[in-house]
Amino acid sequence: DSLPPYALLDRMLELFLEHRWTAEAIAEELNIEVELSRSIIKTVYFNEFKRRQMPPTLRVSRKAWVGRIYPIAQRFRE
Repeated sequence: DSLPPYALLDRMLELFLEHRWTAEAIAEELNIEVELSRSIIKTVYFNEFKRRQMPPTLRVSRKAWVGRIYPIAQRFRE
């Protein structure tokens, strides 16, 4: 219930994870409160441990998740 509508959330995550936009830039682009943008980014960082508990998967976007040090699929070339 604390998350925005999925269409908005998906766009926010795309801008943050794939394009590495700041919270302020996301808020300005989507015409939302900066605090909402910061809250979503904070949630992404807070739940990073859950990603580490998941089984390995292949990367499906152009950029790895924020904070990832090494890609799981080694010797991957685009």
